[in-house]
Amino acid sequence: MHSFSAMLVRVATAMSVAWTAAPAAAQCEGVWIEGAPELASSLRDALMVRSVRVLEDPSCATSASVSVEVAMSERGLVRVVLLGPEGAAAVRDVDRIGTAALIVESWTRATELDLLEPAPPLAVTPVATVSPEPEPAAVPETHTAAVTITAAAIVAFGDEGSSWFGAHLGACAHAGPTCIGGSLRYLSDSGLSDATSEDSQRTFVGGDLDVSLPFDVAPGFILTPAVALGLGWLDIVVVDETGRTVVTDALRALVSGSFAGAVALVDWLSLELRFTGSWSPLARQSTWVDQGVKIDPDPVFLGSVMLGVRADIR
Repeated sequence: MHSFSAMLVRVATAMSVAWTAAPAAAQCEGVWIEGAPELASSLRDALMVRSVRVLEDPSCATSASVSVEVAMSERGLVRVVLLGPEGAAAVRDVDRIGTAALIVESWTRATELDLLEPAPPLAVTPVATVSPEPEPAAVPETHTAAVTITAAAIVAFGDEGSSWFGAHLGACAHAGPTCIGGSLRYLSDSGLSDATSEDSQRTFVGGDLDVSLPFDVAPGFILTPAVALGLGWLDIVVVDETGRTVVTDALRALVSGSFAGAVALVDWLSLELRFTGSWSPLARQSTWVDQGVKIDPDPVFLGSVMLGVRADIR
């Protein structure tokens, strides 16, 4: 009899605990919201209007609760990350909080009716806390034209004090990252320098074989270093005191290096500024006499500035 009484007491106690625990568990079933404070607050208000229970204490959440994380996506949309029972998960991007609340409500109702199918949990990183990955360092892109044609006006200065004006015309064909071609130059001594005789006229015509490496450093901006080997013909005309004209000329070898920058005017045409240095190892480096007439020395080093256009034919 005593044992039967004790059993009745235990059954009554268990029923009492179950009776009181059921409402408590019910109170802990609902939606737990986290994420960006302003978005989380707006979503909480929208869910309460729709009579969806929102949990205020995360420790109260049960296995039947729905966890929601809300943040702004990279495209400026509201990103909703939903985690349900047994690993069910989903990510949605919507344009407004009202739509996000509708999605959360549908998940909550489906959870209550046990309609969600278990799925492998998604490894979702909170958007609000993701640090943007550093962009890779910009790598200059090789210029992709098939043929490049250049034309420019030249101002040049010799190491012996002379100054020259002239023109340049060049073309090259692209082969991989390089452009292989040639150019023609015409220069005329300005006669403005005190380093040359007033009655001396000098002209130069030369041709180069060059290799350049054009590359794009920014949209519409091209840099082009180049080296060249060439030959030139220097023609000198001197009038002596008696009015006699003396003409002398000679072949010159040339070694050149240049660096150019071009800014696109249209898709295929650019404005180009080029700096060039040329060395003539066979130049006469001192004054000499030819047919009894004093001849000024040739420039050994010639620095040039070229301004013109380049056409990139693709």
